[in-house]
This record gives sequence, C-alpha cells and structure tokens, in this order.
Amino acid sequence: MVYYFKILHFYSTLHSREKSDQNMKSTMKNQNKTILKVIVKPRSTETKILEIDEEKIKFGVKAVPRKGKANKELVKAIAELLKIPTSKVEIIKGHKTHEKLVMIQNISKEEVFDKFKMSLENSRINP
Repeated sequence: MVYYFKILHFYSTLHSREKSDQNMKSTMKNQNKTILKVIVKPRSTETKILEIDEEKIKFGVKAVPRKGKANKELVKAIAELLKIPTSKVEIIKGHKTHEKLVMIQNISKEEVFDKFKMSLENSRINP
C-alpha cells in the first residue's frame, strides 16, 4: 500500500511540474524583453543617439543628472524612438552612473538596433 502511494505521489508531482514548466515557458514567450547597455552623456546640446556599437549605445541627453531628470529624459527618448509607451522602457541598473542597463519590453534586440541605426543615420543627414 505504501509503495502504491509513493508511485501515485511521484506521478502527481511530475505532472504538476510539467504544468508549471509549460506555464513558465508560455509566460517567457509573452515577455519578450531586450536588455541594452547604454552610456549616457548628460548636458548635451540635444537629446539624441551619439554612437551605436555592437555592445552598447551612447545617448546624449539635454537634461542635467540631478534628481533623475537625465534618466527620465533617456527613457522618454528611447520610447519615442521605438514608438512604444514609456512604461515599456525601464532602467534596471545604473540609476546614478553614466553606464546603464535598460530593459525594453515587447521588442526584439534586432528591431531596437534597426530603429536606433535609422535614427542615427537620419540625424547625420539632417543636422
């Protein structure tokens, strides 16, 4: 009787783990997140992308780095360039430094870089 219970418990545990794994996979698919390394240069003449590299993106922001003003302007600029709500852009690391990790939801890294490169090329054409 104990042996039967152990087998039954094993199968019910295995089944519940499979379900939780499936739920986790579907959640991860729905949460397409891109994390970028961004270097911020505050007190720039205008807010724009200065440089794009394979590893990082350099942004110039007009705001001063006081009370999170430069961070807010960076988030707003990224959201406007990608045409997404600011709620989908979040600084996850580096709130008080020039080097930041920025998470962007519901957009792929390739799409982000394509849009940023287009923006950089347009700013070079129209200074």
